[in-house]
Amino acid sequence: MLNVITFRLGRELFSVNVKNVREIRGRMAISPLAHAPRHVIGIIELRGQVIPVIDVGRRLGLTDAAPGAEGAVIIVTECQGKMTGLLVQDVTDMLTVDEANIKPVPATCDGPIDPSLSSILVFDTHLITHLDLAGLVGGSQALAA
Repeated sequence: MLNVITFRLGRELFSVNVKNVREIRGRMAISPLAHAPRHVIGIIELRGQVIPVIDVGRRLGLTDAAPGAEGAVIIVTECQGKMTGLLVQDVTDMLTVDEANIKPVPATCDGPIDPSLSSILVFDTHLITHLDLAGLVGGSQALAA
C-alpha cells in the first residue's frame, strides 16, 4: 500500500508520498530569490526556517501553478532532511493505493524519463502521476542550506 497526497496542475492529477509531507499551507508571501532556476519561484519563512518554493507545474513543463491564484497552495515537504515547498493549484485528496495499482512510467522513444516521474497510480477511473520528491526538487534543496 502507498499513501499519497494528490494535487492538481491544470487538468492533470499528481501525487507525492504522504510520508514526505509536513504540512499544507494556504496562500502566503513568497519572496523572490535572485539567480535561482526558473522553477524556484522564491523562498518562504516558516517557523524560523527559510524554505525554497518550486512551482511544480513550471518544473514539469506544464502550466505554472500561479502563486497568487485562488486555491493555490504550498505543500511543505521534507526529503533527505531538507524542507521544500511545492506550489500547486490545489490539493485534492489523500489516498491509499494498492501495490497492484502502481504501474511503471511508460518509456518514450525520444530519451530518458524525467527522474521526477516515479510511477503511474491507477485509482478508480483516474491515472495519477506519482512524483519522486528527490528527483523533483533536486538542486532546489541546496538553495535552502
